[in-house]
Amino acid sequence: VLEWAEQVAPEVERGPRFEVLDRVEADHDNVRAALGWQLERQAYDDGMRLVVALAFFWTTRGHYTEGRQWCLRMLEAAPAQPSVLRGRALFALSHLRGWGMALEEGYGIAENHSALALGEQLDDPSLVARALTDQLLLAGFGTPEVGPALSERALDAARRAGDEHALGMAHWTSAFYWNMARARYDQAAPHLEAAAETARRTASPYWRGWGQLAAGIGLWYQGRLAEAGQALEEAVGCGEELDEPKLELYASVFLSNVMFSCGDYDDATRIVEYFGARQLRSLDCAENWPQGRLALTALAHGDHAEAARVLANFGPADRKSVV
Repeated sequence: VLEWAEQVAPEVERGPRFEVLDRVEADHDNVRAALGWQLERQAYDDGMRLVVALAFFWTTRGHYTEGRQWCLRMLEAAPAQPSVLRGRALFALSHLRGWGMALEEGYGIAENHSALALGEQLDDPSLVARALTDQLLLAGFGTPEVGPALSERALDAARRAGDEHALGMAHWTSAFYWNMARARYDQAAPHLEAAAETARRTASPYWRGWGQLAAGIGLWYQGRLAEAGQALEEAVGCGEELDEPKLELYASVFLSNVMFSCGDYDDATRIVEYFGARQLRSLDCAENWPQGRLALTALAHGDHAEAARVLANFGPADRKSVV
């Protein structure tokens, strides 16, 4: 199982496709058995290698809780000796906590900093690039002033490492940051083009979808609503093609923003209700954007009672642990 996972991981990272992700999904029970077997036999290095190989699959398919629980169990059981492998396992845990919106676990910020420190100490630029990229993503929501320096450092480390996945993620996150946090479309443009080139080279709906999401956000902020709607509709389609719940959710929420800006409240409500229901079925993390948009559309219709009802139930999505 470990050999198979390490063979498929670069394929998943290079350009995820539905058939590859589904192939991993079909073997998920074998993976769980292997991880349990490694814990029982104290094969912790092999166990950390396996969670590192699976981290991006877990993130892409929305298995945040399960992925981070396996990571945490391996890290807690293994001797806490500094190594690149431990740093990568710490990053896997932090990545799953961050993308999984695990507020109660600090979004994985502490583990990210530990992974970054090990990457710098042991001269692993790939680990450094990945940790910095996730820090940039979080900075866009909380500390935007540190974003430019994080972007430059992440891109430089990814190039030094020759890590195609890390470089693609650093460009995408930089584009998202400049459009979402700073409304600097001129700064986002070269990163969007780099993301588009990655999508063309890999022919992957993953890179195309996330790139169109970042582009659509910038177009919406500029008031270019028709272009924004087109980009975000393509992002939604890519999420559906991959069965990638977080891409579906983010793209549909911003598409509803475009519809709302056009005064199309009914379609905005329809798309949020549809993808909100898909989130509850398949996205294992706490995301409240659909509820917020439903309350907003209720207010736009003048239905204050419905808006109050939605906001009264504003809470995390249901989580289920399978470990």
